[in-house]
Amino acid sequence: MNCDYDYLSFVLMDSMLFRDFCRLEPNQRPSRSSLHGLISLLTASTWERINNCQLMTSKDQGIEKGRTVAIDSTVTESDIKPPCDSDLLASSVKEICRLLERGQTLTATPLYEYTHHNRAVKDAARKCIYAGKEERHQHYKKLLQLTRKSRKVLIEATVTLANARQQGQCLLADDADKWQADVDHLLPLVDAIVSQTERRVFKGEKVPAQEKVVSLYEPHTDIIVKDRRQVQYGHKLNLVQGKSRLILDLVIEEGNPADSDQFIPMMERQKEIYGRVPRQTSGDGGYACRANLEKAKAMGISDVAFNKKRGLEVEEMTKSQYVYKTLFRFRAGIEAGISWLKRCFGLSRCHCKGSERFDSHCWLSVVCYNLVILARHPAPS
Repeated sequence: MNCDYDYLSFVLMDSMLFRDFCRLEPNQRPSRSSLHGLISLLTASTWERINNCQLMTSKDQGIEKGRTVAIDSTVTESDIKPPCDSDLLASSVKEICRLLERGQTLTATPLYEYTHHNRAVKDAARKCIYAGKEERHQHYKKLLQLTRKSRKVLIEATVTLANARQQGQCLLADDADKWQADVDHLLPLVDAIVSQTERRVFKGEKVPAQEKVVSLYEPHTDIIVKDRRQVQYGHKLNLVQGKSRLILDLVIEEGNPADSDQFIPMMERQKEIYGRVPRQTSGDGGYACRANLEKAKAMGISDVAFNKKRGLEVEEMTKSQYVYKTLFRFRAGIEAGISWLKRCFGLSRCHCKGSERFDSHCWLSVVCYNLVILARHPAPS
């Protein structure tokens, strides 16, 4: 149903059928925050193990044996807007001011003073968007100046509070530790944003994607460009689907690796799941290369059909033209599966925070998808 936590809380309160499905007692009415807290405790590795249990159940019932598979990649976006240097600098100052405000509450009386630059930063960031090239440089200089000034105040506040803690003036040690951890997390990101702004705006450099910070709030986000399509911000996913339309495997990649580099590792993971490699496999043209074909044949895969031949002959990949066309058509099914995952199971965009929650969200989408597929098969006699 693609419920959010508010609506899930409502339907669990309203429907006896839903409560029975979730193994709740008649008097149990979990709130939105309770549901969020409990579901977020399940890590990506736990969801992966649950998915493997589903696959073993489907194997025992003869639904899916993993003999013929299709592989494809897609992108799940992080919950950020397209990045802009001026917005990143403005967000840096805003987060620094939040930490400075929190730091003042760690002692009975504030030990330092600071100036909020949020209004000036917002004004400069807005002007960076609409100004011409020469004027834009002036506004960026102001943004960088305010960012460095705020950063310097935060470092001085860190030293002040560290001395106060040694003298026993901090109210709660746990709060001080958490504040210091947040400072240590924020400062390297701010430094990276300042550096990439100077390189891009003033020096005209092209900063490599792996060196860019695209969000203060989701710094794990990668820059993904597939072919010549629109740039996406999130993580690249490799998925394997079987004949029953079940998703047999999911790998969340770091960075933007080439599809051709991930084909053999995905087949090796199939061997770990089922104890053997598939008999037939089909993949997108991005996975096609002679090295992958030779390695797949050496692993024991009889037929390997790539959507684009890339200089390979049909006779090299499969037993016959008929087998190649059959696998060619079979591969198109995973496109429909990915579309369904994105439209109905939340795989298009992850609204959770942090890389661990991102991984959990993706695996949860796959588990829910597979549950629906299994439920649509007739019960074993």
